[in-house]
Order: sequence, then structure tokens, then C-alpha cells
Amino acid sequence: MTYNELKPKLIITRPVDAANLFASFFEKELKKDQIIISPLLEIKFFKRPKTLEQIHCLIFTSSNGVKAAGQAANKNIKALCVGNRTTDLASSLGYSAEKIGDNVEQLLKTLCKGEKIASEILHIHGKYTKVDLVNQL
Repeated sequence: MTYNELKPKLIITRPVDAANLFASFFEKELKKDQIIISPLLEIKFFKRPKTLEQIHCLIFTSSNGVKAAGQAANKNIKALCVGNRTTDLASSLGYSAEKIGDNVEQLLKTLCKGEKIASEILHIHGKYTKVDLVNQL
């Protein structure tokens, strides 16, 4: 039996949006019936605050955080972001977005060695996080 006859499968267990994006990277190598999207998680958003007027800086460590925050009502809200995709999404929704590293550790290192932010900061994140960002700042 040859490799092509085996028809390897790719099983993607990420949430639907992320799974579809990841699957798109394999469109040339695999046929549709070789990619199985089977999410183990579903992203659900809580009610967001009606106003973020008192907040001058948001920290986004994922595109889901940006989606949860929604479109920027105030174009002056600075968004410190992890990764290109998160930064691009925040920019497209009207935030003054800046990429501060490719992961949370790089973000922390940059924030801790630089100037302290002299305003209210809000980290929008899910229930489960890899790093307790707030307590480390």
C-alpha cells in the first residue's frame, strides 16, 4: 500500500473559526475528506461592559479577546497585542494596536522592562489562561 492510498487524515480540535483557518493552510496537500474538524471547545462571550471610557489601554493575548471587546468606540484606546493576527484584528476594529511580542512571556518581558503604563489597563481574556498576566504585572 502506498502513501497516497493510505489517505492520511488531519483531525483539528480547535474552536470552529480557528479550525477553519488552520485547515486552510493544508488545502494544497490534503483533500477535503482528509481534514476532519471536530472542535473540543466553543468560545462563548460574556456580556461586555457598556463602556470602556475609563480604560485607556487594553491587552489582547488572542483574537478571541479582540472579538469579545468588539469594535472600538474610542479610537484613542491603545491595544497592546500578542501576535500578528491579534494585532491586525484589533487594528481593523479601530484600536490603536501595537504588537508587543509573539507570546505572553515576550509581552510581559517588554512591559516589565519598559515604562509603566500610567493609566487603567484591562486584559480581556477567557476563563482559562496559560499565564496570570495581571498578577505578574
